Amino acid sequence: MYIKYNDVDFFSSLEKIWGVYMPESYTYPAKFYIDSDGITIKFPDLPGCLSCADTIKEALYNAKEALELYMFGLEEDGEIIPKPTDMNKIPLKSNEVLASIKANMVTARKEVISFKKEYAMA
Repeated sequence: MYIKYNDVDFFSSLEKIWGVYMPESYTYPAKFYIDSDGITIKFPDLPGCLSCADTIKEALYNAKEALELYMFGLEEDGEIIPKPTDMNKIPLKSNEVLASIKANMVTARKEVISFKKEYAMA
């Protein structure tokens, strides 16, 4: 289901009109695969949500951005939002680190909608 929208208040309007709750944030565990050529970030609960980086600082930033865009896409398409796995239940290899990443959806929605409007994608 694709819903076309024209302003930043689109998601707050959904709650008022249809009773659809749009959370302010989502938090998911992310696996950081550390290798000699960089860091790969994957979210075990979100197939296809991934990123990469050269440093831990960049990896944390990229993970947050990837999660925000992925979750925005799920919301926009009306997909079911999966429940995050308990971090204690996620197995790790010797070159992996687990981090809890929080997506600020209030900011993310505004930024994506603004980008789409600027480039006539909305």
